[in-house]
Amino acid sequence: MPESGFKTLIVGDYSWEQAYEKCLEMGGILPIINSQEELDALIAEAEKAGASFVWLGAKRDENGEWIWINGEPVEFFLWDVNEPSGTDLDGTLENYLMLWKVSFDGRNTGWAYNDCRANPAAYKPSRFKGKIAVICQYQ
Repeated sequence: MPESGFKTLIVGDYSWEQAYEKCLEMGGILPIINSQEELDALIAEAEKAGASFVWLGAKRDENGEWIWINGEPVEFFLWDVNEPSGTDLDGTLENYLMLWKVSFDGRNTGWAYNDCRANPAAYKPSRFKGKIAVICQYQ
């Protein structure tokens, strides 16, 4: 098993479920972020991998609340503008948490949280194809 911290496995077209399973197979979990320091470390790993999108280990529960995969509530958020939206443009529920590289007019402006559908690469390949990182967290 890798040392503690965040490690990029691969960048591709992964759904949230595929990323979740891939991390479990490798002895890790999808990232759980509780502070700016942890977020900064994850962003550094994403930048190193050349990723634009990273799945986080959180999703909405049956009450619509954000919970981490360990059952704890999500308390640290860095939402993008107009997020969380709850649904995608076609009405599909957005129940999974993603970190994405925000850009405006082609200029990168940083990273932010976005609520997302389970498989955005299948819905909008022109935007997501080959850009979703599976980054696992190790204890």
